[in-house]
Amino acid sequence: MSFKDLKDAIAKHSAEPTDESKQALTDGLTKYEKELQDLEAANKPPEKYDLKRPDTDYVTDEDLKEFEERARKAGMNNAAAQAILDRIHEARKTQTERLAKAEKDQTVKWGEEVDRRWPGEKKNPLLAKSKQFFDRFGSDALKQFLGTGIGNNPDLIEAAAKAFDEGKFGEDKAGDGNKAGEAKDAEAKKIAEMKKGLGLENLDKL
Repeated sequence: MSFKDLKDAIAKHSAEPTDESKQALTDGLTKYEKELQDLEAANKPPEKYDLKRPDTDYVTDEDLKEFEERARKAGMNNAAAQAILDRIHEARKTQTERLAKAEKDQTVKWGEEVDRRWPGEKKNPLLAKSKQFFDRFGSDALKQFLGTGIGNNPDLIEAAAKAFDEGKFGEDKAGDGNKAGEAKDAEAKKIAEMKKGLGLENLDKL
């Protein structure tokens, strides 16, 4: 029964009270009260949420558990909580896809910049020195980081190649322990300075 129907029943009984109008009013009040109770129950948090999480990494099991706690505190029913969870999933998915595209575009731009700075065969020795430098001194975490596309950064390539040249790696003679140790310390210092300048000094701690 709608609120308007209930008002009409009250008005009719008030204007001309009869047993029939009284019964109609009583039935209407009972029905309206039940509808209100059902509505209130439908908008209360359930004893246990039954939320569907897409089979992706955008919303983890830990995320879902935390979200259910927040939804319960906010007084959300299952339908409202599910709708918001779906929106969170879509937002994270969109953000991840945008970031991936931006990283891919940046990697392409860096590659084009490398070709512009060192056209043709000029880039090959530079790339070789840079690779040897990181193969020898880069931690596993740093090498993994370079594999994400940052390794195409022309400034990083140039800095690594320069460090390789200045260090004269591999030229120490066997038997000259002191010089070899001094050279190694100097190399380590240059590597640390280069990482700090590029903001990569914390990668070895990952």
